[in-house]
Amino acid sequence: MEALQLFKNTYQDIHIRETSQSFTVESTHGLKKYTVAQTILFHDDTLNETEVSNLRSCLSLLQEPHTIAVSRKSSTLKALTVHIPDSPITSAVTPWYTMDQLILPEALQQDLQDALGMIFHHKKVYEEWGLASLDPKPSLILNFHGPSGTGKTMSAHAIAHALDKKILLINYSEIASKYVGESSKNLEAAFQMAKAQDAVLFFDEADSFLGKRIENVQGSADQSANALRNQMLMLLEQFQGVVLFATNLVHSYDKALSSRILKHLKFEVPDLPARQRILQRMLPKQAPIDRALFEEEIAPLLAQESDGFSGRDLKNAIRWTFYIAANNEKNTLDKATFIEGFQKAAQQKKDLEQSGRSKASPQLQAAIKQQLSEQSSSTIN
Repeated sequence: MEALQLFKNTYQDIHIRETSQSFTVESTHGLKKYTVAQTILFHDDTLNETEVSNLRSCLSLLQEPHTIAVSRKSSTLKALTVHIPDSPITSAVTPWYTMDQLILPEALQQDLQDALGMIFHHKKVYEEWGLASLDPKPSLILNFHGPSGTGKTMSAHAIAHALDKKILLINYSEIASKYVGESSKNLEAAFQMAKAQDAVLFFDEADSFLGKRIENVQGSADQSANALRNQMLMLLEQFQGVVLFATNLVHSYDKALSSRILKHLKFEVPDLPARQRILQRMLPKQAPIDRALFEEEIAPLLAQESDGFSGRDLKNAIRWTFYIAANNEKNTLDKATFIEGFQKAAQQKKDLEQSGRSKASPQLQAAIKQQLSEQSSSTIN
């Protein structure tokens, strides 16, 4: 319950007692609050207008209340009831990965370090060195783009860990709503929660939020999509925290939104040395195989045979290997089983790619390829 932490931050003398269905908060100055069925009730005859304003602001950081009801006894507040609606936005989490756990091409590793440096030195260059006079609305927005499974989400967690912050993970499905206007409210709630928790805000499938605005609006769905993108632009301009985007469709970004991004980082499938390091890192300590044999002989061979594999593909291949051995009632892993597992993973990857391509006609595939070729000629720095 994020509301509890927000209240605790506002009133330092508050003591919290929680149960599965409700919570009670008591303070030394007699203020009592409790919630049942998402209704929070405040009782205190001594609250002044400033305290009421603080409580309203505190709640607004969590998410916008649907209704606020105030009853008074003479000139003082007797009860303030706030109904907080259901929200798909979950709480920020502790990052799952660190920078030391990343295995990326050397150039991308350096790009990530440069991006971290830009965030660390943001205050120095804007406030102390006067860059704010040139750019009055600075942003701390990074965009990770590239194929699926290449480490974008893992890098987002590592960035948050390096900044000593939690990370709020947002997917388009958590924001989108079939009800008119609700998507924009959900998006605003995400920014409010990130601000309240001082968390890094990470948007996966960012092309859904940052896509080009629809000019030939055909219905309410198009209107909602445009409204959401306009809302995103406005919230990005107001937000002073760190925002990370991840996409494999960077060329679909709206230029007005793309221009707000501090740095673009291109993720690609790992090269041969990176694949070998990833395989050595992925092998569990409990794996029934001699680790020296795997690292010195098997991993280099598998790295050679897995050209074009993403980090996720390599993980799937190792999983295939383990299940093949278990299904054949083997007690140890060997080179032949690893080769079979990687062959099955490669075939599955090929089948999925062919299935995806078959959904588009050859003419459409050619048109898409031509468009992407033209778009890729414009450099994203």
